[in-house]
Amino acid sequence: MKKIDLHMHTTISDGTDSLEELTDLIREAGIELFSVTDHDSIMAGVKMPRILAGQENAPLFIRGVEFSCRDENGKYHILGYGYDPDTPGIEEVVRECLSADQGSDRPVSET
Repeated sequence: MKKIDLHMHTTISDGTDSLEELTDLIREAGIELFSVTDHDSIMAGVKMPRILAGQENAPLFIRGVEFSCRDENGKYHILGYGYDPDTPGIEEVVRECLSADQGSDRPVSET
């Protein structure tokens, strides 16, 4: 049976490890399929494929993001997977979630 973890965070949001450190931990744990779902950021989805490129026996990676949402009933987190970071509008949606949740101007991607 494959080891899978589809909900990980890095220092891009509220995690404790950089993308590179997380990659080392993933290998040590024997995880074969993973997703980084940083809060309101698609930066890991852009950077992680570059980190894994050319690595022998690299684990499989699925782009992910954790959208912070809020309404009159409270705060919610919605996980999204498999997005294309070049899709028009994805950065805008993530930025709106970040702004609504934290009022922050933290970068959501490399652009």
